[in-house]
Amino acid sequence: MNVRTECLSLLERTPEPGPWHLEWSPVRERLTALIEDPWGLDQAEQNLCGPAAFFAFWLRREPRAVVEYALSLYETGAAAIGGLQVEPKRNSLIDVDYEALRAKGKIRIPAADWMMLGALRDSENVLATFDGDGSDTVAGVTKPSELQRWLDATGCYIAVQEQANLVFTRSLDHALTLEPERDDIALLISARLLDLLIGAAPPDSLFERLRAGFANHWVVLTEPATLEGGKVSLALWSFARIYRGQVSVEVFERDYYGAVIAQRQP
Repeated sequence: MNVRTECLSLLERTPEPGPWHLEWSPVRERLTALIEDPWGLDQAEQNLCGPAAFFAFWLRREPRAVVEYALSLYETGAAAIGGLQVEPKRNSLIDVDYEALRAKGKIRIPAADWMMLGALRDSENVLATFDGDGSDTVAGVTKPSELQRWLDATGCYIAVQEQANLVFTRSLDHALTLEPERDDIALLISARLLDLLIGAAPPDSLFERLRAGFANHWVVLTEPATLEGGKVSLALWSFARIYRGQVSVEVFERDYYGAVIAQRQP
């Protein structure tokens, strides 16, 4: 039995109703789709880019482990990533009525993505709670050390290196050494880099312009970065799609804060 068949077999059973305000059917359908296409994972409006990068990697490396995580989380409100225990807090995400928020148009994120990503983020928070209603800001921030620890906990990698920080930018030379055909690599950037990569208009409000100048978004590097004619060519996954384009060296080095690098098993 191959891994895909094993995953689908696990999803055939109906778990016992757990503490979530979630119907199992759409969760199961979504998990089935993610087994087929891990790049379809979508944080939508949620501040969950760190968990999104993590699960995009884990789904590709160990889809059965992700399905088992989701089943345990749905049934009991807790699950494990290797030796890392994940248990969202009461009076936060786990008690939020997802279906009501979705019906009112306040959130678009699929139910399974919301549960899996949000649970990991909320479980890690000490003071803030992640409510998953689209208004979370500080509660959704993922530090490089957290992403490194999550990836390491899977046991999928030879080593996981943290080469990023929330304050100081890194050089293009650092990015050019990264090898996504060998390693799973998450880049920490300012979110405006994605807009500039595809030629979108820059933020027009003062608040958005100020917010854009910080390390505030995790993306997956899907192809090696290259330099040609003074332009940096990039392929970055985020929000269930791959952004491809070019930016100047100046823009890239202004908005690049390093990477978390997970060396895959041979």
